[in-house]
Amino acid sequence: HTGEHYPDGLSDGELIYKYPDTRRPGTTDAAEIEATKNAALGNVPIFVILRSEENSDLRDIYRGQVTDWNDEAEEFLIRFSSDPALLQVEGEDTAEKAQEGKEERALADGEEAGDKEGEFDLTADKAGKKKERHARPDQSQFRFKVKKRYGLRCAVCEMSTEQLLEAAHFRGRGQEGSNDPRNGIVLCRNHHKAFDDGLFAVRPDTLEVYLKESGPSAEELGITRPQLEPKRETPHQRALQWAWNRWQEALEDENARPVA
Repeated sequence: HTGEHYPDGLSDGELIYKYPDTRRPGTTDAAEIEATKNAALGNVPIFVILRSEENSDLRDIYRGQVTDWNDEAEEFLIRFSSDPALLQVEGEDTAEKAQEGKEERALADGEEAGDKEGEFDLTADKAGKKKERHARPDQSQFRFKVKKRYGLRCAVCEMSTEQLLEAAHFRGRGQEGSNDPRNGIVLCRNHHKAFDDGLFAVRPDTLEVYLKESGPSAEELGITRPQLEPKRETPHQRALQWAWNRWQEALEDENARPVA
């Protein structure tokens, strides 16, 4: 990973690796993709090679583990460390099979369909609170899992160009929000900025998009969808409610209106 083509895909201990598209003869690229998936399914470690921070002419080599992949976005999520003991393999979501297994077990235990994904943490771990895992989820993992969960399209407009899509938090990291993908949604860059600035909000019970009465119109903001329409799943109700309550408090006496 050189950091030149996908600089935002690298964070501490995690890497988003795009499927190779070198157009080499034959099935070389396809074989590499299949081998990388098999490494995930078989818990086979791989090497992650990065440019050295001390000398750009040198390379640092880490032990890595492929933890998930997304065929729609054509990318792998890889965890790496200089200490193999810090790589959590057992219990990690390994592609679709792990999630399907979770859902089947949850339904077998009699859980409601809406709770089949297990416990939801709206806030990040507080100092001094330790969880039984060796590596902490980082921004790369959040971005990867949000796009895999919701699909490659802005939730409030028609933008589907992947380079312009971002993973937005409902409860942000600055407010101790977690990196659980259910605390996020896919938005284009413009609407991510507009959402963070409070120019629109999402009503939790109806998923309708609301605007400030005195603020920019839907047309001015480029919002084309009056209701949140993630491609597959919906965010967690607690995340939606937290963001809605905070937006309502900021309105004070000002009115709000749904997008027509």
